[in-house]
Formats: sequence, C-alpha cells, structure tokens
Amino acid sequence: MVAHWLLMYAPRHIKTIELIFPVPGHSFMPADRVFGFIEKEVKNKEVILDPSEYQNIYERYGVVTKLGEDCKVKDWKTYGSEVMKPPAQYHFKFNECKRYYVTRVKNKPGRFLLRGEVNYKNDMGVSRSVMKRGVTSMSEFEVRDVPPLQVNVSALKLIDVNKLLCKHFGDNWKTELGSSQLKFYKNVLDETTPGEGENEEPCEYMEEIGICV
Repeated sequence: MVAHWLLMYAPRHIKTIELIFPVPGHSFMPADRVFGFIEKEVKNKEVILDPSEYQNIYERYGVVTKLGEDCKVKDWKTYGSEVMKPPAQYHFKFNECKRYYVTRVKNKPGRFLLRGEVNYKNDMGVSRSVMKRGVTSMSEFEVRDVPPLQVNVSALKLIDVNKLLCKHFGDNWKTELGSSQLKFYKNVLDETTPGEGENEEPCEYMEEIGICV
C-alpha cells in the first residue's frame, strides 16, 4: 500500500518513506492511550452481543468510519500477491523488523526497493527489490475494490459461531432471542453463503523480544 502510494501518487521529490513500529506495550503515543481507554471499557462489560455496542464505545473517543459504507475498501492482499514476493522470500526477516524503508528506483518509476531494520537506531539492512520476477511496474495490476458486505466466511467459522450460540443460549436461540438480542447473528448465519475464508492461513508464531537500540 505504501509503495503504491509512493510510486503512483506521491510528489516526485519524495524519494523514501520510513515506517516505524513501536514495541507493543511500550508506546506512549496519543493513539495508543485512546486504545487503552477503549480496552478498559470493553473489559468492564461482561457480555457484548451486538457490534453496535462496540461502535457506541468508539464514538466516545473519535469519529467512526464504517468500512464499505463511509469509504471504499481496497483489496490490497490480492494486489500485493500479484506484485510482490511472499514475505518468506524477502532478503530479510520481515516479522522481526521495527523499521522499514520504501525507496523509489531511479529511472524506473514503476519499481521500488525495500529495506528492513531490526533495531531502532542502527542501520544494517540493505535495500533490494521484493517485486516478483517478470513484474516490471506496479502499474501493471489494478487495486480492486472489495464489494461491501461480501467478505467470504468459511463454513467452519459459521458452524463454530452457531455452536457457541447454542452453548450459551440453547438450541432454540434463533426463535427465542433472534428477534432482539441475537438478530445480528441470525442474519449472518441465514444470509451468508459459505465460501473460502480470507484468513485461513495459520499465523506465524513470534517469540517475545525486548527493545533493541
């Protein structure tokens, strides 16, 4: 996403973008403090049944923008898989880095270089291309929109949701509570066509690491 903006929309005098990711739990930025307030409110609620309850909390701390309604959602996952190599094939360990540098390639307006740094101050990485072989420019592919309310949900996830609802509210939860408290889940299970889920890939486990400077 950042590389696409740099090459397609950024002013030409911007040559490099630096991305810095603070260590979780060690940031004192205003945004993280807001997340802390929200988390405290959420934890104080024993049961949250409807997404609107989350939205009501969020609205007390900022403006809520609904994806797919108030703004378009781009399919960056598909676009990235078409243009870039998988992170496992990068020339550095992507998940261990705290800083990333995205740089234009001189005389090649459609290409970029990526560098990762595992420390906050020491620059030891090397900038290299992570674009797929045969892709000469990021403009060869289009960033498509994700249709609103059409995210694929796997059949297994739908089954798990129904099992949880049956466990907590009984086998007749659709008829007993579906008209009020559990209407959201009833609509999801009745109207969703099972498909191949977007996030079925197993997560990569990362060990907890300390701060390196």
